Parts: sequence; C-alpha cells; structure tokens
Amino acid sequence: MSEPLYAEPSLVRPGYEDADHDGGERPFLLTEGMKAYTESGIIGFPSHATAYKGKAVLASLVEDFAAHMWVLGE
Repeated sequence: MSEPLYAEPSLVRPGYEDADHDGGERPFLLTEGMKAYTESGIIGFPSHATAYKGKAVLASLVEDFAAHMWVLGE
C-alpha cells in the first residue's frame, strides 16, 4: 500500500486508513486464495502505509535491482 501512496496516490481508494484486516493464520492462502480469508481483498494493515515508506521501499528495490542488472550486463 505504501508504494502506490508514493508513486500514484490516485490509485488508492478512500478509506484505506480504516480497512485493516489481520486475516488470522492463513495456512492455505496459496491454495485457496485470499477469498478464503477476506471479503474485502485486504489482508494487512493499510493504515500503517505512508508515502514516505513507499518511497523508501521503491528506492531499496531500485538499488537492489540495479545491482543484479550490473551483474547480468557483464
């Protein structure tokens, strides 16, 4: 959620701040999908998201990915 708040906030639906849903233990998430654990499609705590965190996550991904691209380019 933080990444879109930074990169494209217009994609974030109003009310995300109140949409937290833990979902509990999810032992069959990969086989049953999210619908088995949430009606809203949300598992997690979007209220903790910020644009600042999104910027930090994206910067970290770019840095890590760039290191792999350098190796691939050799």
